[in-house]
Amino acid sequence: MARKFVAIVFLLCLATIGWAVQPSHAHGPKHNPARHQYVMHHGLPESYSELRNLLPPTSANLTEGERLYRENCALCHGETGQGDGEGALGLDPAPPSLTGIFDPSAPAMMETSSDGQMMSGREMMGGADMDAYTFWAVSEGGAPTGSAMPAYKDILTAEERWRILLYVANGFSAKTSQ
Repeated sequence: MARKFVAIVFLLCLATIGWAVQPSHAHGPKHNPARHQYVMHHGLPESYSELRNLLPPTSANLTEGERLYRENCALCHGETGQGDGEGALGLDPAPPSLTGIFDPSAPAMMETSSDGQMMSGREMMGGADMDAYTFWAVSEGGAPTGSAMPAYKDILTAEERWRILLYVANGFSAKTSQ
């Protein structure tokens, strides 16, 4: 009986340790901290560090951002950005969830400004602005962090990438309050 108890406790410990060290659970389900860790150690490349999305959140920009997201991102990140698209199966690391990345209730975040800039957080990502961080991530893809994400700077124009990010920042909605 004591051996059985020890075996069960041992297996529970192994299961707990295995779950605890999975990177995808470091900051919640579907979070992959590899890109975050990369930026914390290396910072953003200078060519991206001061970039801001100057596109206004108009119906036209958001609708085009939605179309571009569905054509280029939804296969892996899913229709609502949960990281659960059909193309995500078998990817290691798995695509992270994009929901809440521009969460206005998060610390050091601001709402979209009157000039159309997305919500920013200088306290996040080692001082990197979320506009700059997400534009770098989409532009360079997985090369810096070893993921399968393509470098969209080779596929989409800068304006198209900004429109996708505007759509994501708008909660995966093409609806505007304007």
